[in-house]
Amino acid sequence: MGLYPRTPGSADLLLGAPVFERAVLDRPHGTGITITAAAAGAAHRYVESVRLNGRAHDASWAGPPLTLRGGTLAFGLVDRPDTRWATDPSGLPE
Repeated sequence: MGLYPRTPGSADLLLGAPVFERAVLDRPHGTGITITAAAAGAAHRYVESVRLNGRAHDASWAGPPLTLRGGTLAFGLVDRPDTRWATDPSGLPE
């Protein structure tokens, strides 16, 4: 799905390339988390861009609001590593 817990039990999620074009995580008592990656597959293993709730997201992680409130993640995937996306040190998890 392209989501990995930063620390077990934490609401922070690290982002990586999904292998499914679409996945929905149902959350009881709230909005689910919808993940899309139109180019998902073995040929497109690298993240080029992410949109979190419709806005450009230039960090390799998502904080607690996504986990706790739900939302959408749309991944842009490519066939070669993108050395520009999420490389700014200010965007690293705290």
